[in-house]
Amino acid sequence: MTKKNANSKKKNATTLQDKPTVETPVVKVAKNDLAAKELAFMAKYPERGIVPGSLLPADVENNPFPGKETIEITCIDTGAHRRIATQDLFQVSRSVEATKAYQRKMKLEKRNASPEAQARKARFEAEKAAREEKKAAKVKARQERESARLAAKEQALKDTKARLETAAAKLRNKAETVAV
Repeated sequence: MTKKNANSKKKNATTLQDKPTVETPVVKVAKNDLAAKELAFMAKYPERGIVPGSLLPADVENNPFPGKETIEITCIDTGAHRRIATQDLFQVSRSVEATKAYQRKMKLEKRNASPEAQARKARFEAEKAAREEKKAAKVKARQERESARLAAKEQALKDTKARLETAAAKLRNKAETVAV
């Protein structure tokens, strides 16, 4: 062993000793004593919501995990029950559906928290505002064209009315002169 490796092992040993450890109750039980094992799991994992009387031995016929002891827990989000292998008890606390929903939520939060996501969101908002502006400008231009067209039509009607009135007046004058 080199001197460098020996020093690093000494350093690691001192840092591991300096860290406080959390003591969990260690209960030695007989292999077939299910009630004692279940109590030991409940003591070790009180936050998991273990359902009392739900521990199944590995050799039971209807065990969903053949060859493994299983236990039923209560989901921390929905309260639903889920049967898991006892070896997974330290890492599972939700039902399958709640786990998927939680993972989706975390994925979205992570995606939305990144600087790229924030830049993408800002760019999207700017593009959306530009599209809305362009759309409003088109609507305004269309309204202006329509009002100009209507004004021209109205003017044409006035001109036609004026010409008809002038023609009617001439005919009246002509009729009066012929009648006299």
